[in-house]
Amino acid sequence: MGIPQEHMAEMTGTTQASNRKEIWQNCRVFFLTPQIMVNDLTRGACPAAQVKCLVIDEAHKALGNYAYCQVVKELSNYTNQFRVLALSATPGSDAKAVQQVVSHLLIEKTARAHV
Repeated sequence: MGIPQEHMAEMTGTTQASNRKEIWQNCRVFFLTPQIMVNDLTRGACPAAQVKCLVIDEAHKALGNYAYCQVVKELSNYTNQFRVLALSATPGSDAKAVQQVVSHLLIEKTARAHV
């Protein structure tokens, strides 16, 4: 059960831009840096309207013009029909920093793990 491995792809800086459009078209789950996703959204290689869930690790970095912020902004230019799952062990040093991350990633609900 689950998603077959052949429906998943890892894209790194060594993955040629010319090959990535085909990868976007043929797979369902992607592991990549936010910089690659921004580049592919900007040049039209990533089918933005088909993105349903964006998982962001180290979400506390979503400040200013960081690539995570750019990804969410680019996606929202095409659709508002996507969810963001943002993960961070260190969400921010104060409430203002946390609110900036929440705003930049268009987060509506937050949850805290009880350890």
